[in-house]
Amino acid sequence: MTSLFFILLLVVALYHTSFAFESSQTPLHLSSPFTQCPTSLLSRPWVAQQQDQSLDSLLQNVNPPGTKRGFIAASPCKVHPDYFYTWTRDSSLVTLVLATLQQNNSSGIDLMPILYDYVDFQVDIQRLTADTPCQCLGEPKFNADGSVFTKDWGRPQNDGPAERALIMIKFATHLADGEYITKTLKPAIYLDLDYVVETWTSPCFDLWEEINGIHFYTLMLMTLLKRKGKGDGLCLLTAMGFTFQTGRISPSQHGIAMGRYPEDIYDGYGHSRGNPWFLATAAMTELYYHALLEWERQGGVEVTAINYDFIHHLDATTTMGHVYTVGQPDFLRLRHALIQHADRFLLTIHAHQTDEGALSEQFNRRTGFQQGALHLTWSYASYIAALHLKSLAC
Repeated sequence: MTSLFFILLLVVALYHTSFAFESSQTPLHLSSPFTQCPTSLLSRPWVAQQQDQSLDSLLQNVNPPGTKRGFIAASPCKVHPDYFYTWTRDSSLVTLVLATLQQNNSSGIDLMPILYDYVDFQVDIQRLTADTPCQCLGEPKFNADGSVFTKDWGRPQNDGPAERALIMIKFATHLADGEYITKTLKPAIYLDLDYVVETWTSPCFDLWEEINGIHFYTLMLMTLLKRKGKGDGLCLLTAMGFTFQTGRISPSQHGIAMGRYPEDIYDGYGHSRGNPWFLATAAMTELYYHALLEWERQGGVEVTAINYDFIHHLDATTTMGHVYTVGQPDFLRLRHALIQHADRFLLTIHAHQTDEGALSEQFNRRTGFQQGALHLTWSYASYIAALHLKSLAC
């Protein structure tokens, strides 16, 4: 969808865990998503329905009753686990999706009030920097009333200010209100940009809030922010090469389920064994469709040492140096294979969501049933992002 989400995809590609379920008790969704189209496994009406359903669920977590305007809950869960807070990272990634839908007129809903509320809330918490435990803009999460969360936590998390600045830059580029940009957005963006410049070499906690150190994800976000206006600063095909050095694709109708990383032991409630995450599984669909859209934008793709493994997985007859040109039979075959693989990850999500379309944080690696925080906002945002990219591609 955008560079912010793509960096997350790259992290998943580098460190993902793939799951083969240990039981046949996978809860299958009963409605049929399938299409008669020879290219895509999924029908356009189904994709639109899934996007609308997930957006409705996501919006339930935006400005819930009794909260400060602009509060985006990570989840409505308040116990086992308690996720009823707003994380700078989560809220920025969610708002990124909403901004993209608004700019592309893809939702049928006026999302501008939510975008303004997000900015107001973020500007207010920027002003609380001196009151935070880390006394910095890298404070990771805040309470529902906009006050500082002061209990023990992994802090600072320096990807948050970079994500916030990037979404505000995106918002500013599509606004005609010069006064609002000058008086509200620019000061907030400059605060975060200055912080990024000051801290980019400093250790902090990772996006999973577990390890204090120097992190690829955080550095890439900071790099993207500093290079904004000079291109994405990322090589999509490099990510493709990394992905298939560590992963595999199931030959079945569904794609494999994706976890965060191989050593993961967080099960959504405590520590045992890690599980597939909806947002990580959706990220793989995004990765495929980012590749397709980029290839079509540039008129084709040449097979190189970087992307050979990925392309060879889609076309076993490919050779180093071969050029696929948009519109030619070999490119159409490659496109067909890529879409089929991308859609299988969406089918995996579909198989493990409820009949009402609910998405939690994780689904159990053995039974396939959902667990962890219910109605995770980031799960819905990732699914919407993947569905949106599919709608752009085919």
